[in-house]
Amino acid sequence: MPRSRANYQTSELELVKNKLPDILTMEPDGISNWVRTKYFAEILPLAEVFNLAASELHHKWQTAVLAQVPLSAWVSGPGDVLHIRPSSVASMRYLSHESQHARHELQQVRTRQELLKQLLEKMPPLYRTAYRPMLRWVEYDKLGDPSVARYPLSSDSAFGYNLLVLENLMDKTLHDYEKYWCRENNWPENESVPNEVVRKCSLAALQHLKSKVQEWCKDSANLDSVPESLLAIISANLSVNRALLELAAIEARGIEAMGMNEQFLRELNRQKVLEVPREIDDCGPEECDLYLQEVLTSWFGHGGSMLQSGSFFQRPMNGSDINMVVLWSRQLQQMYILERGGRGGPETARRIHGSPGNRFIFSMVMAGAFYCNASTAYEFTGHSNSTYAVFPDRGKVASSHRQTLPTHAANFFMQAYGQVFFANSGWDLRFERVQEYAETASIKRSCEQLLLHFAVKNRTSRELLALHRHLQRLRETVVQECTEHKQYLPM
Repeated sequence: MPRSRANYQTSELELVKNKLPDILTMEPDGISNWVRTKYFAEILPLAEVFNLAASELHHKWQTAVLAQVPLSAWVSGPGDVLHIRPSSVASMRYLSHESQHARHELQQVRTRQELLKQLLEKMPPLYRTAYRPMLRWVEYDKLGDPSVARYPLSSDSAFGYNLLVLENLMDKTLHDYEKYWCRENNWPENESVPNEVVRKCSLAALQHLKSKVQEWCKDSANLDSVPESLLAIISANLSVNRALLELAAIEARGIEAMGMNEQFLRELNRQKVLEVPREIDDCGPEECDLYLQEVLTSWFGHGGSMLQSGSFFQRPMNGSDINMVVLWSRQLQQMYILERGGRGGPETARRIHGSPGNRFIFSMVMAGAFYCNASTAYEFTGHSNSTYAVFPDRGKVASSHRQTLPTHAANFFMQAYGQVFFANSGWDLRFERVQEYAETASIKRSCEQLLLHFAVKNRTSRELLALHRHLQRLRETVVQECTEHKQYLPM
């Protein structure tokens, strides 16, 4: 019997073979045979999708749309826990609050959207019917989750959104382990859980949820009528790669913030500033602005008490710099309360992080960025320089070209605040425990990455569909509960 003719060119097989290792986080050896043996009919449509992405963007489209997490990206992090190397290719670009973006930036967003849409549309009708509920494109403002609707570039597949459910489940499980430890050890409610306990609880939560995910994926045995699809596997991996690289970008901002905090706080401590001034406790909102203005001017303005020739605080802040600290510290505090303020919704977060003392810490980390010349990576590719200063550019602010901080700068400041606030007891501003706290936060992120990797990588498309269905049921339950209690799913 004559051998059936391949419906693809050798060049198309080579294209697919070369792209898959970094997308699927696999060794390249054996991929060609694996694809030709199991997914013969999908090589041509997959090559067409990859060529479309390259034509819409450029040959480095994988980096631009956060498509690749090679095996080499996994390295040992704090606590010897594996995590994705926090490199410049990691980005939070799809979590931008800004409404105005350059053309080349929006093109990166559109290319990712078209890539995910075409992976579904290129499927035969039977495949498309089976996988559409999982791989359909969902606009950010159509999901019905207020926390997602704040990010106009965050649209994703239904599967991609449900990975947020898995991340939130990790956070809840960790919290449950911490609560159990506190109850068993009669730990005071107003004291932070010890770092070593948080680390152990994170690893325990990871193992617990890995067993849950494995159990959910076993339901694929009930999906015998659903055809296996490489296009579906690729789509799911593109979504998890975005999630992994966003966590890696957060890790990179945490490292930057830790370096700045240690340097700046050490200098403050050397000049006998060891805690938030108690006078700020009685300030109302307008009085807080005036108080910050006075303190910043007396410390860092021309002739300020902190300024010494040849010292760390050699360069004075001018009036517009101080005004920006006052203005942006308020915005950062509100952003933190809304997005990262902890469990229990905005009201609980406002109680914990909404005081004038919290505002003072936000102003200090901004002053730290000014004096440390802190910089961070651009969110989008295509800039002549790879980094920008996190302290707001006075020219852009003055010309109203900057209504909110860029995503990476805002995350930098929010993590810097968290490191100072949570690493210290009471209202201390000491530098000694910042690194320990930052490394604990890193281990928590590493466990999230390991859970996402375990859930999606090296899975069949049926297993991924089974996982999606379980996460979707959880999402529907949680959304109903949040609606009833006027809360929201954190990003």
